[in-house]
Amino acid sequence: MKKSSGFIKSFWQGEWSLVQTFWGYGVVGNIVLGIPVIYWEDSFKSLSDGVNMLFSIYNVFYFVFFVWVLVGIWRSATNYAKKKKLWGGLAKIYVFLNVLNLVAQIFVIN
Repeated sequence: MKKSSGFIKSFWQGEWSLVQTFWGYGVVGNIVLGIPVIYWEDSFKSLSDGVNMLFSIYNVFYFVFFVWVLVGIWRSATNYAKKKKLWGGLAKIYVFLNVLNLVAQIFVIN
């Protein structure tokens, strides 16, 4: 497979290792970037309109990041499953469950 140029595109194409995509961005990245979202959800009623607008913009950024990571994990897992089906398959189950959770949060919970 020819490597894509650029960080964003190569990640999106699944050219990174499954360890990097899953643990580095899927777990650690989502925890770190998810902290402000959790804070905002807990305190948005007490924040000013300006601060809530900034958090809303951040939420859009986080959503795009989250989708980018899930696509990267899925594609990396597809490549990895050619060697080790178990870990690639488990990573895909993780992505599937995250997509179900995201759909539930958007359409059911709210």
